[in-house]
Amino acid sequence: MIRAVLFDAGLTLVHPSPPVEQVYARELAADGARFTLEELDAALTRTWEEVHAAGASDRYAGVRGEGAFWAAFVNRVRARLDGGAISSGCFERLTSHFREASSWAVYPDVEETLSELERRGLALAIVSNWDSSLPPLLETLSLARRFQTIAVSAIEETGKPDAEIFLRACARVGLEPAQCLHVGDSRREDFDGARAAGLRAVLLDRNGRHMDLGAEDRIGSLTELAALVRGDRDGGRETGAERPTGARRPRYSAVNQTGNRRTVNLPQLSTLNAQRSTLFHGPPFATPRLMTNETPGKITPIGEPPAPGNPGPPVQDPIPSTPPAGPPAEDPPRPGDPPAEKLR
Repeated sequence: MIRAVLFDAGLTLVHPSPPVEQVYARELAADGARFTLEELDAALTRTWEEVHAAGASDRYAGVRGEGAFWAAFVNRVRARLDGGAISSGCFERLTSHFREASSWAVYPDVEETLSELERRGLALAIVSNWDSSLPPLLETLSLARRFQTIAVSAIEETGKPDAEIFLRACARVGLEPAQCLHVGDSRREDFDGARAAGLRAVLLDRNGRHMDLGAEDRIGSLTELAALVRGDRDGGRETGAERPTGARRPRYSAVNQTGNRRTVNLPQLSTLNAQRSTLFHGPPFATPRLMTNETPGKITPIGEPPAPGNPGPPVQDPIPSTPPAGPPAEDPPRPGDPPAEKLR
């Protein structure tokens, strides 16, 4: 019987508004890049294809690798357009845009669905391939309080479709994978990944692109989840399982280079950001700043001790406390994420 529902974040709960590609077109044009919209679409698509072809479930190489990932991504997109590189001004404008909560919108079916699932006593969690900006974004959008745990690939240093991030989320809500249903818009990362990890899964197909799946495997709106869960619970031996006990608001801890741990609130984890549009699947832009006694450090969920022999952050260049003066070949910008239907 389903006792918890795990959600993807981007294109499931939230989406960028305006779409990421529109923001990039505006800012790259202002930066002097010469391109058509078709060429920009192709450049973004090809760059995300390269990211997915690399096969890393944590594309950011941990929190401290986020800056290098995004700088390389943005500069590769620009290079594909006209052989140039983004200026420091373009980088700052993109960074500023995606730091604003107003750049992101919650789908209209989210609040109603979460309230109904809570009323039915189900635990709620998020499992997302995103950088460390997701928790503060959800906090600002008043969504974080609805979830018992938020598992983010850059923070966990593992991501979908690998089983580990799903299993951690299940453990944190105190349930077995078979008792959890995962819903998301990516067939590979959400649907196939969750099922391979032993969870129930349903694909959120808002645009009707996966009609080959049976009615029991896909939904067109989150509002359909309540009926799906009700049918499962009515058909099981139990009909009124209570929500597993646990922390109502997710918390994380920061570990500095000396291994000292202190609890930090969600807004302290990184600067605000968010994520993808109808074309791009993943987070677009953020410059994380993690302060632990004024020292940038690695974020790990509470209860997850540092790996033996490695109490500090992964071996990466330090996270800049402010956006770089220019887009060094490996530092922080962040675009929208991979082309959803094209990369599956």
